[in-house]
Amino acid sequence: SSDGALWPKCAARSADRSPAIAPSGAHSSFGMGQENPFANFACEVIGAFFIAVTFAIGGLLQNRIYAGVIYGCVVAALTYAMGRVSHAHFNPAVTMAAAMTRDIPLAHAGLYLIMQCMGSFLGIWAFLLFFDPARKVEPLEGFAIWQAPVVEGLYTGLLVFVHLNVMHAKVPPEHAGKTQTYGLAMGFAVFAAYTASSPISSGFLNPALVLGVDAPDRILNKDGEEPFYSAIYIATQLMGGILAGMLFLAVRPSEASARRALQLTAKIHSKLLAEFIGVFMLVTTYGLTVIRDPALAPWAACAVLVCLACSLGTVSGAHFNPAVTLTTVCSCRQTTTLAEGLLYWVMQIGAACGGALTFQAFHSGTTFPLKPAGYRWDQILASEFAFTFLLCFAHVSVSVMRKSRFLSDMFGLAQGITVLLGGVAIGKISGGWLNPAVSMGVTAVRQFEESEAWDCLYYIGAQFSGGLVAAIGLLITQPSEFFGKHDEESKQSEGGVRIGKSGDDAEEDGQSGGDAGKRSRDASQIRD
Repeated sequence: SSDGALWPKCAARSADRSPAIAPSGAHSSFGMGQENPFANFACEVIGAFFIAVTFAIGGLLQNRIYAGVIYGCVVAALTYAMGRVSHAHFNPAVTMAAAMTRDIPLAHAGLYLIMQCMGSFLGIWAFLLFFDPARKVEPLEGFAIWQAPVVEGLYTGLLVFVHLNVMHAKVPPEHAGKTQTYGLAMGFAVFAAYTASSPISSGFLNPALVLGVDAPDRILNKDGEEPFYSAIYIATQLMGGILAGMLFLAVRPSEASARRALQLTAKIHSKLLAEFIGVFMLVTTYGLTVIRDPALAPWAACAVLVCLACSLGTVSGAHFNPAVTLTTVCSCRQTTTLAEGLLYWVMQIGAACGGALTFQAFHSGTTFPLKPAGYRWDQILASEFAFTFLLCFAHVSVSVMRKSRFLSDMFGLAQGITVLLGGVAIGKISGGWLNPAVSMGVTAVRQFEESEAWDCLYYIGAQFSGGLVAAIGLLITQPSEFFGKHDEESKQSEGGVRIGKSGDDAEEDGQSGGDAGKRSRDASQIRD
């Protein structure tokens, strides 16, 4: 709430109606969550401490899946535990971006940085009391000196961008208090970022963590002649955080206008940028992961989709897939017009090609074919058609249909799970791409060799067919959404924001108005 008290509004609403799952204003503005500011700083120390310990333990596991899971889980748990108190930064890059977007006073930001570095130092030294060092701040074998810092900057930017969107979005019509999944979004973002970056740079993603790991290593290293990779890592991570803050203000122009920092009024620009970011990070993450560990790629794709859908669902609808856009347009839900859909396609395809070039650069020109060997075309196309249909059907059912609005917070999870399902089930058969933009990006980076160009056309045809049939399936399975009449009570119960609408396009909170009117009538009757 605007007065800095994070919970009283939620408590009052809970007393009036029903227990609230997540506070509508809990993450809408920066304010000290406790009367004593010491509580905020203590949360940052504790959070940074446990993140450092967990990250160090991950180095002992010798298993990227488990290391990524524990890293993501500790961030998710700490975010849920301390988000209402300190906004759960735990990362200097997040704090700097929040200060840049005026979500935290500069004085508090400086103290946050000190507390975060202190917590990381304490966590690493606590680990070293019982174990030998398992991490070093340096590019891993086989990678150039520029590749590791750049990938750190890219994925630190991803974490900061997700954090700002799910924890700091201030304008109610944009986010509508849909913050129940903020901890999950951060956990999935960390898992996706770690699995993609750890084979190149060890996946620190946090300047305080870099300092916490590097300082003891230099103190214990008697030679002291190792290059200062930590300075380069920290510089690129902070640059990634600043860029993420700029992108946050760009995709949410009403947020920028509220801070008088930017003046972007064309909503379509925000939607197109959101689609570009989502597809770019999806293709980059999938490519970086599949080259090093193909079995892990569907999990990374699922994680990056979930975190970005939670972040950008209220901006563009978080399609990130031309087939999903086709289903949305054909279902006539008025969330995406035909003209917007065509522009979405352009941005999605361009972002996919950019993401493919990015993962190719990080792996020194390494690519992979679109079509796996060993299966017939009828098996491949049937697999792509069926699971693309399922993806589009699930996405539009949960995110757009009126009667499913109470599930709209979970549409990112539904989308990510479906991609995970497709990748695991048919990954060896067809690749499990389920996305025409991804198919084009993977083929484009291989310079459209003649045979693969035809393969790409077959894949795109099957995937678009799945999206088109999904629209027909929605018409058959949910006819009331297209032909039924909704009474006034049903309309009032649909207060909030439909995924894909933002700003002035968002509907008024009819339920709140109805409840206020009912309380007024009850009070009048009591007086009578």
